[in-house]
Amino acid sequence: MAILPAMQVSTPVFLIESHVPAAAVGYCLELWREHPFQLQLRKSRTTKLGDFSCRPGRPPRITVNADSHPFLFLLTYVHEVAHLRVHHGHGFRVAPHGQEWKESFRNLCSPLFELNIFPEPIVEALRVHLLNPAASCMNDARLSRILQDHDDRFAGTLRL
Repeated sequence: MAILPAMQVSTPVFLIESHVPAAAVGYCLELWREHPFQLQLRKSRTTKLGDFSCRPGRPPRITVNADSHPFLFLLTYVHEVAHLRVHHGHGFRVAPHGQEWKESFRNLCSPLFELNIFPEPIVEALRVHLLNPAASCMNDARLSRILQDHDDRFAGTLRL
C-alpha cells in the first residue's frame, strides 16, 4: 500500500467565523483540526444542505450551502463532520446514515448544548431529533419548522 504525502488543507477560519454562531466557532475549528478537510460553500441547492466526499489522493471535502442560516449551517457542518469521522473509522463499509453515523452525529452535537448556542425551542426539538436523527434535519418537520422560525428569510411566509 502506497503512503500518500501529507496533504495541506488551509484552515477554514473565515468561512466558519462568517457562517456559524460566534459561540460555535471554536468548536467547529476544533473539529476541523482533528481531521482536516476542505470546506467549500455552495450556492443554494434545493436537494441538499451539504455533503461529504472523499477520494483517494485528495483531502476530504465538506460543502455547505452558503445561504444557510447560522443555526442550520452549524447543524449541517456537524452532520457532515459526522460523515467524515465515520469514514475515518469505517471507510465505505457502513451505510451513510446508519447507526455509526447516528452515534457520531449525536456525540458531535452534545457539546453544542453545553455552549448554549441555540434558543430553547431549537434545543428541545434538536434533543428529540437526536433520539433517531434523520438523513437531514429538514426531514424532521418539527425541527425544520423551528429552524425556519429563526430564519429571517421565512418571516411573513405562511407555513402549514
